[in-house]
Amino acid sequence: MKYFLLYIKETLRFVLKPMSFLPAIMMMCIIFMLSSQEGTTSSQLSYKVGVQIFTVTNKVLDKGWSDAHIDQLSTKYQYYVRKTAHYTEYFLLGVSVAFPLYVYGVRGMKLIIFAGLFCFGYASLDEFHQSFVHGRGPSPKDVMIDSCGALTGIILTRIVGWTGRMTIFKPLSNHKDEDTNKDKGKRKNKKIHQKPLIKSYFGDVISMSALPAKDTTLNIKIDKQKKARLEELYANHGMTIEDAVDVFFEKTLTEGRIPFNTMSSKYNKDNITSINKSKNMVPQKAESRYYDSAKEMYNKPKF
Repeated sequence: MKYFLLYIKETLRFVLKPMSFLPAIMMMCIIFMLSSQEGTTSSQLSYKVGVQIFTVTNKVLDKGWSDAHIDQLSTKYQYYVRKTAHYTEYFLLGVSVAFPLYVYGVRGMKLIIFAGLFCFGYASLDEFHQSFVHGRGPSPKDVMIDSCGALTGIILTRIVGWTGRMTIFKPLSNHKDEDTNKDKGKRKNKKIHQKPLIKSYFGDVISMSALPAKDTTLNIKIDKQKKARLEELYANHGMTIEDAVDVFFEKTLTEGRIPFNTMSSKYNKDNITSINKSKNMVPQKAESRYYDSAKEMYNKPKF
C-alpha cells in the first residue's frame, strides 16, 4: 500500500507539473487581447469598469450618489482605473509565471530574477505591440507599472510557496521522502541510504551518521567503467562512492596506517629468478653417519 501511494503521488506530479504553466499562458493571451483593442474601445472598457466600481462603492457605503455623479467620477478617475488594471493584470501574470518555476525547483533570488525578467520583457513587448494598434501607443511608465505589479506577484508567490513547504506540504517534499532516490536537489544519481549502520570491508560496523560533517571537496579522476562497477557494488551495500571513500579515510585515521596489506601475495619475476638460483647452490644430499660417542665423531674425518 505504501508503494502504491508513492506511485500515485509520482504519477500526479508527472501529469500536473507541466499543467502549472497553463495559467501563465492564459494570462499572456488575455493581456495580448486587451492590448489589441483600439484606443476608443479600450477607453470605453475602462469607463464601464469605473462605473461598476463606483456603483458598488455607492451601494456598500450608502453614499447616495446619482447616476450622473457616478458617470462623472468614472470619467474623472479613468486614468487611475487604467493604471490599476495594468498593475493587476501583471500581478496575476507574475503569480502565474512564478508558480510553475517554483514547482520545478527555481527558488530564492533565482525565482525573482528569472520570473521578473520574463515579465519585464513581456511588458516591453506588449507596449511595443500597442504602437501598431490604432489609437494606442507605447508608454515607458506603463512598463514600470506592469513590472511593479509582476514583482509583487512573484514575491508573494515565493512567500506563500516557502510557507507551504515548511508547513502543510512538508511531508510531501522530495528531500524528506525516503521512498525515492531522486534528490532534485542537488546531486545527480544520488542513492538514499536504507541502513543507518554499514558493515565495512574491514569487518567492523560503522554508523554513517557518526562520521564527521563534510565541509570540503575532493576531486578524483577515475576510469568511467570502473566508476560504474563501483557504484553498482556499493549500492548493494547501501553506500555511494563518496561514502566508501569517507569510510576508508576514517579507518585510515583511526589505525594510523593503510587499513589493509599492500604487499603482493604472489611472486614476481625477480623473486622466482632468485629462488631458482638459491636452489642450484644447495649441494647434493650427504650420506647419513652414526657415531657411538662424541670423541669418535670429532676424531673421524667428516668428508
